Amino acid sequence: MTRPLLLFTAALLALTADIARAQSPGFNLSWNDCAASLAGGLSATSACTSNTETTKNLYGSYALPPGGAQAIAGNDIVMDIDVAGSALPCWWNFTVSPRSAGYAMTFNTPCADAPGVGILDYWSSIPGGPSGSASAMLVSGRPTRIRITATVAVDPAQARPVTDGIEIYSFTFQLKFDAAVGTCTGCLTPACFMLRLIRVTQSGYPDIELTYPSSRDFVVWQSAAVSAPGCPPVDDTPVLNKTWGAVKALYR
Repeated sequence: MTRPLLLFTAALLALTADIARAQSPGFNLSWNDCAASLAGGLSATSACTSNTETTKNLYGSYALPPGGAQAIAGNDIVMDIDVAGSALPCWWNFTVSPRSAGYAMTFNTPCADAPGVGILDYWSSIPGGPSGSASAMLVSGRPTRIRITATVAVDPAQARPVTDGIEIYSFTFQLKFDAAVGTCTGCLTPACFMLRLIRVTQSGYPDIELTYPSSRDFVVWQSAAVSAPGCPPVDDTPVLNKTWGAVKALYR
């Protein structure tokens, strides 16, 4: 076993020993911090009175099913944003200017309390770190929906095992406030964010596909209505599957 792998294994064992609560398989979504498993971070709001307001950060994390992973090489991610009303307003349409730069997806800005609550920042443990990209697309037949797709990966030769039961940081979605005043309408429009998929890709082993929450797979913006089991919309797996085929063609 090489020295870097020994150090990673030791750090992972120490993290595992410090975790107060084991995580059930699935993914989590939370504003401000990785707090979904603690029932926090459900809602974010803004008065939408400034184009320079501090970016709002939304964190995605996940826990592996029993057996864990043997060699995590990356994540493929699909997240939907549905807004109230009958059409997608300018501020939420990330496919066109001026809001094409209104969001970002990063993989090297984990939630602030990750070490304190036992969340593994796997990407930063890999020499060279991750590389990733994201895009936004309109969803046919869904006039109030924007879909964010992303992929992140590390050098496959550096891929390492991670056990189950640990919450693992995946991504940070950054909601920016340019064009909130004087250019676009829609910042005040309530919205529901739904995490649809985190596919854990592996080097030399089968991918692990997560399509269900560990604690919570949704958050709301501007106090959007929430109805069981989460805020609308209901799951539409056929649409998701069709879209993912196009995403794979772009990234693979």
